[in-house]
Amino acid sequence: MLYSPRWLFLYPGVFLMLAGLALCALIVPGPRPFAGVMLDVDTLLFAAVAVILGFQAVAFALFTKLFAISEGLLPEDPRLTKAFQYITLETGIATGSALFLIGLAISIWAMRYWGLHHFSSLNIEWMMRRVIPAVLSLSLGAQIIFASFFLSVLGLKRR
Repeated sequence: MLYSPRWLFLYPGVFLMLAGLALCALIVPGPRPFAGVMLDVDTLLFAAVAVILGFQAVAFALFTKLFAISEGLLPEDPRLTKAFQYITLETGIATGSALFLIGLAISIWAMRYWGLHHFSSLNIEWMMRRVIPAVLSLSLGAQIIFASFFLSVLGLKRR
């Protein structure tokens, strides 16, 4: 597995993320018919999970590649070295924090909206179209921050 992180983690992860994001973008505005079925908030939830799982797979690809390089199992990758000029701990923390704060803001808005309705029943489909993207943003933001720290640890030189 250490010798093929692209095929094991990267490509499936990128596919999951892109498919999940496309489905999210399609379904957030409202239900959509597709091939004789109605895609609604339940599909939106699965799409959000696909984005999270896809991100995890992509992160594992990077972790595996860096570990294999640092242990001498794989040669240095100039593309990865160039990418890490831009993908730093600071950019990861900034990006993750921005996503996390967006998710937090939407979550607070949803709680206030519910409170304005005296914490009674709301239109579940309407509310889930706001809450699921908020939870996705919170989760992805936190994952980006954690992954950034771990990538920084993997990038440390051993004595």
